[in-house]
Amino acid sequence: DEGAVQRFIREASSIARLSHPNIVTMLDFGKTSAGELYIAMEFINGESLADRIEKTGGLGSTIAVSIASQILAALEHAHGQGIIHRDLKPTNVMLVNTDGLRDMVKLLDFGVAKLFDELQVDATLTRTGVVVGTPAYMSPEQAMGDPVDARTDVYAMGLILYEILTGTRPFFANTTRESLLQRITQPPRAIE
Repeated sequence: DEGAVQRFIREASSIARLSHPNIVTMLDFGKTSAGELYIAMEFINGESLADRIEKTGGLGSTIAVSIASQILAALEHAHGQGIIHRDLKPTNVMLVNTDGLRDMVKLLDFGVAKLFDELQVDATLTRTGVVVGTPAYMSPEQAMGDPVDARTDVYAMGLILYEILTGTRPFFANTTRESLLQRITQPPRAIE
């Protein structure tokens, strides 16, 4: 669908303009002569936040504040450019040790989930009602397929911070449907 390809190019151009130390750098994007779309990003040699939490459980308040502050700085920069991540989760947060800094955050897949999802949707369909993201980290409006804005990323950041501090997620569910329903109808579990 040429319309979807043009949206991909337009939105990848926007994302490529993001320049922040806590956001992975997009090096190139485009369409090959065979018609395949691609995005090339800097190689990040580190450990995902999800892997760190799985290994150690809760990370403690000092590390949590450091990691959360860096993620929020990246979000502030992107939101200032009108870009919403929409799929913020611990696997999209890399922790890198570089230049004497420990646990420097690099936020991955900024906006890419939205770009690739839109390529999957028939161009004749409206984007409203399309649910994009990872159920365990979705905001209530995202779970309902309503329009999203920067608050969606802030909500996901709250869920991630909970997980950084406790080593567990604030909602437990056996199915995707149950996970989405909990987000809409229940408050998160209290931190003990």
